[in-house]
Amino acid sequence: MVHTKLWAVVKAVLLSKAFWKLVGILGATFGIANAETVFEVLGELVTEVYADT
Repeated sequence: MVHTKLWAVVKAVLLSKAFWKLVGILGATFGIANAETVFEVLGELVTEVYADT
């Protein structure tokens, strides 16, 4: 049950326009290499949450 709620929160964040706007701003501010790091961390988070379900 907790995992389902956590996954719902992660999914809502990943689908929000504000989140992707923030990622775009970070990517533009810190450069493409750092934006790739952000996506890498997000990928690990999603994989970890999905593996727990």
